[in-house]
Amino acid sequence: MTCVIATTGAGRSDLKFKPKRGTMLELRFAAASRPKKGETVNGDAFFLREFDENALVVVADGLGHGEAASVAAQKVLEFAERNFRLGIELEMFVRGCHGSLMGTRGAVVGAALVNKEKERLSYVGVGNITALIKTKSGTSHLTSLGGIIGYNLRKLRRFEYSFRSGSVLVMCTDGISRFAPSEYDFTSLESTAKRILEEHGKDDDDATVVVVEAI
Repeated sequence: MTCVIATTGAGRSDLKFKPKRGTMLELRFAAASRPKKGETVNGDAFFLREFDENALVVVADGLGHGEAASVAAQKVLEFAERNFRLGIELEMFVRGCHGSLMGTRGAVVGAALVNKEKERLSYVGVGNITALIKTKSGTSHLTSLGGIIGYNLRKLRRFEYSFRSGSVLVMCTDGISRFAPSEYDFTSLESTAKRILEEHGKDDDDATVVVVEAI
């Protein structure tokens, strides 16, 4: 996996696992994240971990902004760091995040699991994390359900998608305004993530965009 991160204290990744070319998908990864204008801490966070034939990608947005939002988002990262293998069962992973965030302001969370052997992507989203898969044939928006992790967790549902070579997963917090993926070529993931953040990041909110490409 290739990873380039442009961020302000928002993310964690582990790139130790290197799949053998030809046996499963390889992934490229980039992220761009920054706090609300005028804030020194980021209420958004992201996490990436490869294990076995899988890759777990998580984006969290603590409610509001500032220190309390950052505490909630960081607790998602801490839980993911300790329990990333629960990503095999995404519903269980998200329920674990919910328990870990009890007593905090709460957060919205999107969690994606890429199975690089089966070329499939599973997704569980709670709240308004934007997630989509861009392919040569078009864009598919991933489904999230309502709720707040750590406060009001409603029904969870895991959605399954094809994720073949050339597919690009994009996940954003609501600090990124709506944009058209077709306007970006994703040749350089780092440049694309930074450009989306610069062009569509809202000044009055924390903002994060994560991009994962299958090659």
